[in-house]
Amino acid sequence: MIRFASSDVFLVTGASAGIGRCIAALLNELGATVIAVGRDLERLETVRASAPSPTQFHPAVRDLSRDLEAVPEWVAGLSGRFGLLRGLVHSAGLVEIIPLKVLSIEGARRLFDVNYFAGIALAKGFSKRGVFAGPGSSILFLSSIQAIRGTAGVSTYSASKGALNAAVRSLAVGLQPKGIRGNAIAPGY
Repeated sequence: MIRFASSDVFLVTGASAGIGRCIAALLNELGATVIAVGRDLERLETVRASAPSPTQFHPAVRDLSRDLEAVPEWVAGLSGRFGLLRGLVHSAGLVEIIPLKVLSIEGARRLFDVNYFAGIALAKGFSKRGVFAGPGSSILFLSSIQAIRGTAGVSTYSASKGALNAAVRSLAVGLQPKGIRGNAIAPGY
């Protein structure tokens, strides 16, 4: 079984619910230190209270739909506070069913900001010298089966996850010389 040391620090977005919460809890159970990112401190504290090692579980409140230009420096600051980052999991995401006839560009941008641009900004911060823990570090993006398979009403969501899939292929190649792996997984319902 995989085991981590407390010096293995992982930044997990979307850690207050769903897949992100499960990933944060599992990493903590396996011995890692987790910086758990979400918009609601109360929900993050609830996750922390049930974590196997609460002293190695650190809530970090951030709305990833806002001030995306500042995200890379924010990530660097977290690394300075908690230690070099071994991994980044971008699980935060928005899903909305928006039929084409009511789709707005503003709504589409909101989905892209969280699902795509926040992930790219996080990766930019993670990959800076002095932020990640060196070769063997890893970035994981949570995509969606909807990026591959069409479903009515989710064209904007699907496009945001498809953009993430396209980006991770290039990021994986670009970050390989630094020893950082880049991957995306596409869960379904």
